[in-house]
Amino acid sequence: MPPTLPRRLLFGGLAAAPLAATTPVLARPTPTALPAVASLRIGRVTVHFLSDGPNETPLDWWPGAPPAEIARRVAAIQNGDTRSLWLNITAWLVDDGERLVLIDTGAGNDVFPLTGRLPATLRALGVAPRDIDVVAITHTHFDHLSGLLADGRPVFPEAELLLPRADAALFTDPGRRAAAPEFLHSSFDLTMAAVRAYRRTNRVDPGQAITSYITSVDLNGHTPGHTGFRISDGGQTLLISADVLFSPAIHPDRDDIGIAFEVDREAARRMRRRLFDQAVEEHALLASAHMPFPGLGHIVQEGGRLAWVPAYFPQFTPPLAG
Repeated sequence: MPPTLPRRLLFGGLAAAPLAATTPVLARPTPTALPAVASLRIGRVTVHFLSDGPNETPLDWWPGAPPAEIARRVAAIQNGDTRSLWLNITAWLVDDGERLVLIDTGAGNDVFPLTGRLPATLRALGVAPRDIDVVAITHTHFDHLSGLLADGRPVFPEAELLLPRADAALFTDPGRRAAAPEFLHSSFDLTMAAVRAYRRTNRVDPGQAITSYITSVDLNGHTPGHTGFRISDGGQTLLISADVLFSPAIHPDRDDIGIAFEVDREAARRMRRRLFDQAVEEHALLASAHMPFPGLGHIVQEGGRLAWVPAYFPQFTPPLAG
């Protein structure tokens, strides 16, 4: 049985979203930030939002619009700072009272200097690596699975590792690695290393039940196996949408602006369009891996355009030293 998490991290219900969309102005991250956690309940299930830290992306990583437009959009949310576009990297710990399911594991600290905070954040929650029962990966890009390994060994030694079937097929193929751009090689290498290291590794198909409360959702395009996870109980639903939205500077206003890491740019655009429309129609509650932490919100139609509305958390867990 997993540990009982501190009561101060648990609170019930989902608060209503603000009535109007807002464009947050973001401060430039600093290297002194402590682990950050936010938590909410979906019926009987607790979902902890865990920040692995921020990273900066060059403005030329965002094909689909002229560089001047990307810079203008970035300036609008970063107080005029256009040196790079800052993204958060979020993972999620799902506690159903019987099992702990970790969705994604962050970027580690080998590439980005301010990431790699997930282990300290789990410690702040009182969760040890051996307490994790399942690790489910949304897709096999390095910023979502680097936290699986430390010195080539499993960080979560008792966990079952779940990888999207289509991504596992692509990113464990040496021939496809040789033909891929160099910036994707680390994702191939990490995927192959994780499959070797975890003694229980299984594949996930779209629509597959992970637990009684978690179901996989097909979001292919960003990668061929790009997977969301729907968490439902008690008439409440949260969709972990992974890399559908990246920044309020770009999404959901422009579904045609992607990121250089997309395996199939047109398929990724179609996926964004489909999910954006569905999210508006259903007033869906979305959890994004890269929107400003905690990355929880709704997509709304306002003034002829789509906008991101951050959902209100009744409280945040204060930053805790790990």
